[in-house]
Amino acid sequence: MDLIEALSSKLGVSPEQAQAVAGGVLGLVKDKVADAGGADAASQLEQAVPELQGWQAQASALAGGGGGGGLGGLLGMASSSGLLGALGGQAQESAALVAVLTKVGLDAGTATTVAPLVWSFLKDRLPPEWVAMAAKAAPFLSGGGGGGLGLPW
Repeated sequence: MDLIEALSSKLGVSPEQAQAVAGGVLGLVKDKVADAGGADAASQLEQAVPELQGWQAQASALAGGGGGGGLGGLLGMASSSGLLGALGGQAQESAALVAVLTKVGLDAGTATTVAPLVWSFLKDRLPPEWVAMAAKAAPFLSGGGGGGLGLPW
């Protein structure tokens, strides 16, 4: 599956915006996998998706930061200031997903299109045991492993 082509086509956005969406969302997944399974698990995800670093750079560029700021800075600031931390578990993750989308110029409603595409991409790229770990670590993407979107609305 060509994730960038699928996102670009389904969302009606440029390939650069699609790369930013992919980088932002997969960056969230990588962070959640690292939290749940450690650095080795995050490394496995990076190896399975070698494009991730470039996509994350595109997300940072479109989010207004060329380096240390941008998308990661936005999410870190929101978490540390309590904006996302006030929400629990999956609601917090869903809010982070929406923050990624809005930061690259998309509305929150596109999450219902983005999440299944990214989830399908991960299932194609990762071995089954890593798919299970990603589903557990990032239920906002997989709907708790059921393949649907686990957003609270």
